[in-house]
Amino acid sequence: MQELGITIEDVMKAAASPAALEELVNSAASRAAERHDSRFPESSASAFADLERVKASFEAEKHMPPTPFVAESRAQLSTNFESSRRYTTDRERDSYVARNQTIIGIEIHVSKTPLELLERTSLTRMHIRKTHKGKYLLCRIIALPARVFSVQILVEDVNGDVCRVTLYNYPGTIGAKSQLLDALFPVGSILAIREPTLKFATNGGNQLLRVDCPSDVIWLEPDDERLVGVKWKTGGHVPDSPRLPNTEEEWKKQGNGHYQNGLYIPAAVSYSRGLQRFPASSVLRLNRAMAYLQLEYYGAALSDCETAQENEDLPASLMSKALFRAAWAL
Repeated sequence: MQELGITIEDVMKAAASPAALEELVNSAASRAAERHDSRFPESSASAFADLERVKASFEAEKHMPPTPFVAESRAQLSTNFESSRRYTTDRERDSYVARNQTIIGIEIHVSKTPLELLERTSLTRMHIRKTHKGKYLLCRIIALPARVFSVQILVEDVNGDVCRVTLYNYPGTIGAKSQLLDALFPVGSILAIREPTLKFATNGGNQLLRVDCPSDVIWLEPDDERLVGVKWKTGGHVPDSPRLPNTEEEWKKQGNGHYQNGLYIPAAVSYSRGLQRFPASSVLRLNRAMAYLQLEYYGAALSDCETAQENEDLPASLMSKALFRAAWAL
């Protein structure tokens, strides 16, 4: 915003009035035009016109019945998604000021039903313009993620049908670089999306699944009992998917690698996944506490430290770490 001559104070003053906010944006655009700055539009008029067009489109869609999902070309969807990925990574390398927007257009749904009480569905049994209450979609990631406004992943269901998923409000992903997203959403990850909403993209493009609440996405380990008997049409292994750790030491090593690269959320995820397999591991728990401290999740860090201290066989070296990190969290 500073490059455009807009301060935080300016935005706060104008936030209560749409007219004042529009004037602020137009003023910044005029200054940018005087500098021949092509990174910012000369006027916000086109943006407001687009919003009105989209609002009218969504208003019309409210009166349209749900339509069945139509399986699209896997190769074409993969190619389009790779283009989105390249666009994202190219912008990271350039000094680029982007204006992104998202239009909800539909009523946001947050699932409150446990996964165990939901029935599995597939893409070809779903409908556009519908939230599939009482259902969940079992799918897995088949390409590296991209980020425009939301985090975008490409998934396949058990039958091999492919769809783009847009994830909003996912912790730690605002302004995230590709390195962090790749660590958070590795290829081959298996997901259960609770009560998914299928819609058309705002620009009238492809079908997509929109997820507004991160808790609607359940991550499943390959040996999860809910996957017993599941046979993926495209095979048991997703090409280019990384090998998952099997031992406590391997989970620690993966988490430590993320931590050393400053990827604290992926580090915490790795330690947490290791703890699912090895719940008595004080090393994983205290390492996760350290990652939480870096994220300023002080309550969670303190809880991990206190749990570790309850281990009567905790070595003195780990006890000192538990005490120090607990004090840091207070």
